Amino acid sequence: MLICQLLRRLRTSGTVRTNRTIYRNMAPNGRRILLKKESTAKLSSGFKMPYMGLGMWQTDKADEVEKAIETAIEAGYRHFDTAFAYENEHLIGKTLQKIFESGRVKREDLFIVTKLPPNGMAPESVKYFCQKSLKDLKLDYADLYLIHFPIATKRTEDDSNLYPVENGQLALDTNFNLLDTWKAMEKLVDEKLVKSIGISNFNSEQVQRIYNASRIKPAVLQVECHAYLPQIDLVNLCKKLGIVVTAYSPWELLDSPISSSHDNLLPVPCPSQKFVELSRGTVLKRVVELKDESRFFPLDKDKRNYPLDILLKDPEVMALSERYSATPAQILLTYLLDREIVVIPKSSNPERIKENIKCFETDLSKEDFLRLLSLSKNYRYFLFNQHENMPKHPEYPF
Repeated sequence: MLICQLLRRLRTSGTVRTNRTIYRNMAPNGRRILLKKESTAKLSSGFKMPYMGLGMWQTDKADEVEKAIETAIEAGYRHFDTAFAYENEHLIGKTLQKIFESGRVKREDLFIVTKLPPNGMAPESVKYFCQKSLKDLKLDYADLYLIHFPIATKRTEDDSNLYPVENGQLALDTNFNLLDTWKAMEKLVDEKLVKSIGISNFNSEQVQRIYNASRIKPAVLQVECHAYLPQIDLVNLCKKLGIVVTAYSPWELLDSPISSSHDNLLPVPCPSQKFVELSRGTVLKRVVELKDESRFFPLDKDKRNYPLDILLKDPEVMALSERYSATPAQILLTYLLDREIVVIPKSSNPERIKENIKCFETDLSKEDFLRLLSLSKNYRYFLFNQHENMPKHPEYPF
């Protein structure tokens, strides 16, 4: 019953997938599209975005950045996702400049995404932060510029201080208007600083609000999306509005340095009432309070009493991995691509970078695709509430 219901919900978005072919029911001639690693999604802005990208989050060492980008380009990647908040755009820029000068690829061959930080949400700050990213990236334009998160923090003299603290609390800017920020984003297109604009980590109401009020429609919504959090309703809304969805964290935090192993990662069933970060080091320790206030779940391996579910180790995913002679990551990427969702797996490991793009060689059956679709647990791994009062912002999306 659950699988049938999920399939019906996917059909309402105009996409049904069978045997490596994606059927778009709304296509006039019923044309079938076979995704390859060179395949692109057409944006409402008229530009094309590669379905496979490399996420650059937490890649912050010069040699690591260079090796990751070099490996990715050699493997066939043409889409790179970064952000001002990642604090590595200057390193990416140096690598891109070197690659362009070598003649291996041209600027127009690549699709570069960056994002507006929360301390740049005031309309008068939008252009400044965009130009700052472009300068660091050594680019004349960005292919896509996203609002990274719908909340705003106060801007200080230190541009890198994304989350300033006042009196022990996050200094939130609750007076800004999201629509005014979007108007400033539209001006970036007018001034040819960016080709397309979009949003990230927005909920359905926020997506619809921006869409209804916009002169230039958001081309992309980037959100956490994976088999445990399929975001079916949100994806369906975006399909209806002509917004391409990009999935970050297609299998939670595989390469994250804040977790020394999968055993140290605690998924957060959402919505949760509270999320408290206790400490940050090689291991991230968290306590989650759910609706039952008597239950606290420490991350420490020997103390938790909550079933820790790791998507890459899910029995169904592991079984499909063996059946198709593919890595669990390839299985999970194929699942998203079969829904016409752009993927940006993060990795600085050269072998994983090369492995991930081979997901286009995986041919899931319709039945196995539906098995993955039925894995939903409503797990959200990213709540963006590192600070206790962040969820109090009127635009906090979760």
